[in-house]
Amino acid sequence: MHMFIAYSTTEGQSAKIAQFAADQLAGKGHETTILDLDETCDMPDLTAVQNVILVGSVHERRHSPALETFMQARRAWLSLRPVMLISVSLSAAFKHGREEAEEYVIETQMRTRFTPDEVVLAAGAVKPNSYDYFAKSVVRFVVLNDREFEMGTSDHEFTDWEVLTDRLEGFAAASLGRTA
Repeated sequence: MHMFIAYSTTEGQSAKIAQFAADQLAGKGHETTILDLDETCDMPDLTAVQNVILVGSVHERRHSPALETFMQARRAWLSLRPVMLISVSLSAAFKHGREEAEEYVIETQMRTRFTPDEVVLAAGAVKPNSYDYFAKSVVRFVVLNDREFEMGTSDHEFTDWEVLTDRLEGFAAASLGRTA
């Protein structure tokens, strides 16, 4: 099965998740094409694509403009294939943030007028060494406010790779069932 993985990243965690998805699926015998929506002007040939995985980071309650533009512009093409959206946010890392993370997806669906077949709320990462003073303050006092995590000086990854592996395998298996 040919899987197309398109992603948009701000701090690199969504790119890491997209590459992880490509590696996991390729390891199971699927052909994968991966595309960085932030860096490309050229769209690869998508005629053989059977399934799509979209990966995008959330900042200020929104998925990236590149991802939302792709979803909106390719809505008709996407609607003909099984699509998984992996929404990457810090809110998804915390029990009390899951509802907020779900709202980000709903808002994206409303803006793009596209609803994926499956949604994965993936926890992102905190990368304090890559933040300027303002960004550190926003992460510490807004994003992580009232959350059970104290941002230190080293990077901390919240992504649950085992859960992500299970969801990817389930999506691929379900998609095989649809095309068989």
